Amino acid sequence: MPQADLKTKEICGQQFQVAMLPPRKAQRILVEMTKVVGPGFASVLGEASKSKGKIMDADIDFQAVATQLFMGLTPEILESHQQQFAEKTLVDGRPLTGLFDAVFLGKLVKMYTWHAFAIEVNFSDFGEAFRSVSNLLQSLGVQEESKSPSVSTGASEG
Repeated sequence: MPQADLKTKEICGQQFQVAMLPPRKAQRILVEMTKVVGPGFASVLGEASKSKGKIMDADIDFQAVATQLFMGLTPEILESHQQQFAEKTLVDGRPLTGLFDAVFLGKLVKMYTWHAFAIEVNFSDFGEAFRSVSNLLQSLGVQEESKSPSVSTGASEG
């Protein structure tokens, strides 16, 4: 991976460097993500349009939106995306592909934060739409692991 093509972010004390996917792979992921999040965003936009575009005034059933957002998400889609992004990621200067389980074992928030960063790197030209998807992935863990106490998992994150 050429160094100039890498975007860097520190996540939970480790340096993650992500390069962009080739266009056809990125396109495939884009289509899959659009199919997953599209219905949920459509319902939010529909309710917002009823309230003249004022999202804060809209009567939005966020539980229904969340259900729609995640109905299309399968473990296979998520794992496929993570595998493809991992192939373009270095962690502390080493390829993530061979370290994936060791880096993220017991640290799903860290994994979602990295995944969100990989989406941001690969789809930055889509602006706000994919920042929303990126934020959604990060919200699965609420905050980066290094900033949030472990409260409800019962598992040690050290």
